[in-house]
Amino acid sequence: MEITRESAIDDEDLGKIAENNFQRILQKSAKIGYADGVSDGKEEIFQIAFNKGYSDGLRTGFELEKYNALSLNLEIDSEEKFKKL
Repeated sequence: MEITRESAIDDEDLGKIAENNFQRILQKSAKIGYADGVSDGKEEIFQIAFNKGYSDGLRTGFELEKYNALSLNLEIDSEEKFKKL
């Protein structure tokens, strides 16, 4: 089979097209990878913040309920002492 000038040009054009397609795919993959990384990072930060907020809220709620129970007991004790007088 004889290689003609026309087939050499076609091969060259195909090589350029393939390189352009490869570069486009590479750029799109990089953009998608970056977007996925940002998304994963946000989710991780939100989860960490949620966990901390949940823990802090539970601790605060528990402390407030202890003080509420203490104040109710003091109120009941003082009413009982007042009734004895």
